[in-house]
Amino acid sequence: MMITDPKRAMPQRLLSLLGLCMLSLFLAPISHAVDLTEINFTSLTGGRTEVLLRFNGPAPAVSAYEIRQPARISIDMPDVTSVLGERYFAVDSGNTRTATVLTAGGRTRLVLGLTSLVPHEIQTQGNELIVTVGRSTASVAPSQVAMGAVTDLDFRRNPEGEAQVRIQMSDNRAEVDIRSESDRIIVDIPNYELPAALARRIDVLDFATAVNYITARQMGNGTRIEIEPNGEFEYAAYQTTNVLSINVGLPAPEVAENVDEASLTFVGDRISFNFQDIEIRRILQLIADTAGLSLVATDAVTGNITIRLENVPWDQALDLILRSRNLDKRIQDTILLVAPAQDIADQEQQRLNNARALEELSPLQTEFVQINYATAANVLSFITNDENLLSSRGAASIDQRTNSLLIKETASNLQRIREAIDFIDVPVRQVMLESRIVVARSSLSNEMGIRWGGGALARGGRNFGYLTGGIEGTQAIQDSGAQWAEYYSGGPLPAYQDVSIPANTAFNPIVNMPTTSPNATSFTVGFAAMDYVLDLELSALESRGRANIVSQPKLITADGERARVASGTEIPYLTEDGIEFRQAVLSMEATPQITPDGRIMLQLLVTQDSPGNITPGGVSINTNTLETQVLVDNGETLVLGGVYRVEEVEEELKTPILGDLPLIGRFFRSSQRLELKNELLIFITPKLIDERVSIGSR
Repeated sequence: MMITDPKRAMPQRLLSLLGLCMLSLFLAPISHAVDLTEINFTSLTGGRTEVLLRFNGPAPAVSAYEIRQPARISIDMPDVTSVLGERYFAVDSGNTRTATVLTAGGRTRLVLGLTSLVPHEIQTQGNELIVTVGRSTASVAPSQVAMGAVTDLDFRRNPEGEAQVRIQMSDNRAEVDIRSESDRIIVDIPNYELPAALARRIDVLDFATAVNYITARQMGNGTRIEIEPNGEFEYAAYQTTNVLSINVGLPAPEVAENVDEASLTFVGDRISFNFQDIEIRRILQLIADTAGLSLVATDAVTGNITIRLENVPWDQALDLILRSRNLDKRIQDTILLVAPAQDIADQEQQRLNNARALEELSPLQTEFVQINYATAANVLSFITNDENLLSSRGAASIDQRTNSLLIKETASNLQRIREAIDFIDVPVRQVMLESRIVVARSSLSNEMGIRWGGGALARGGRNFGYLTGGIEGTQAIQDSGAQWAEYYSGGPLPAYQDVSIPANTAFNPIVNMPTTSPNATSFTVGFAAMDYVLDLELSALESRGRANIVSQPKLITADGERARVASGTEIPYLTEDGIEFRQAVLSMEATPQITPDGRIMLQLLVTQDSPGNITPGGVSINTNTLETQVLVDNGETLVLGGVYRVEEVEEELKTPILGDLPLIGRFFRSSQRLELKNELLIFITPKLIDERVSIGSR
């Protein structure tokens, strides 16, 4: 038998007791944690579904909330870890479609996906948690029925041009039912009285919104408000405290797939909420879960909110909640930070001040930067004009000989300047422009002329009569008569016996309308006797001409740089100050701009000038000019423009009255017909020059 001294055993008992207390304190938090070990689904009558959850300890106290769009019931179970083999379950019973069990952050969440939102009940029995999804047949006690009144009904047009119907109620307990039926929006507020002054039909056509009329009336123990749009519409409803707002607008146009979604105001998935006096942290967590973000909320984010949202993007809902509590947000990667707006502003200002102080204390470094493709002067101008690149402590200078920059700056700013230079110091793409200018000319001339005349003398020199053209012809016949009289009186024979009329005689023809060209074909019929002279000449000419002038200017220029090519002559003009020259050239002036998709925007000025007719003032200049701006694909030939000119001239010379007589009128008139055609076409083919250089083996 061992005898222990009580005085020595006392300290050991105290130590053992103290160790047990410490062990119990250490194990105390762990003793509350339980595991979710089993989940079962049972279909009940009336389209209800029972979800049974079993734990390896007492069932925990849970909190639940509902989401209307998409219809969900979320149940949070703190200090619970799921040991189920699966996380996703297909239920397909009644209104319940799916069930999802997720464990994170020391808690487990059960999310039930529904076809439509229906009431649910939660009961705790020992180690079991029973969730019944479906409409309850139990009647609501009269004391639990919310009673109130609609205190105001207002309409306004918001800054976005949407119609906004605002319904103010006496409290925030109303169970409002909002739905779209046919061509109108129905708002039912059961057990809320509508004052007689508000029971009316409101005409809002003058506001030029998507709504024409609003009708409010008492229906049984509740109030019904009907909103009548003027065509297709979409709406969003939200409630803060006791004011329900319904925004009605036109359907948003379909957005092309390549539209940048960041340019739209709200692009989140649409959700619907209906919460009364819910903790603001819980509603923020709900939105974060919908958006797939992790939530960080500061201790200053407190309080409750009553809110109702119908078919609203989650980012718009978040914005409404934050503005109602003077909060602000920042999203970094997948983390959503929510804090009072002033706190976030103070933090950003402090961060900016720290960055400025660090920059002022950072040592300066000197670095040479070689500029390869741009000019150092242009790069220096770009750097100095940007406040975010060169700081007040920094400096930069140019070495013209080596086309480089000497930069003195802090290390962080030097890195930004290097990145900027790498972005702008790149080889400029070049464009080759091939053009063809085609001028086609054709002419057709048709002339027909006539000349005829004659005379008659009596024998023996007696004046029988004259038939000639002009006074000169009459005098010539008189002289001829005198010569004939001398012949008949035994004088010498006249020297003009072999006269050819009218070419070699002074006799003027009676009709003198020949062709204008000396190269015309002429046919003459004449009769000459002792007493009579008659001559007839017909002349005709038809000429055709055709000319094609093809010019092919070509040039190469860099992106955004103006280039010009010209070829022609300079014509001198005599002025008071001396001799001046005026150009008559074929020229093309182009400024290409390469678009990001590889197309080419061209600003073009094409001129084709050529010497024209000689005038008393000098040589005239024929001009053709085309100035335009076009967008063309690489290597595509484009017809820039064309001028087609047709000139037709018909001219007729005739003797009045006689020229209009049938048949014989042809002997008293001549005609001329001229047809000129001039066509100008301009083709251009821009081609991007490939920057790659292929090296072949030799």
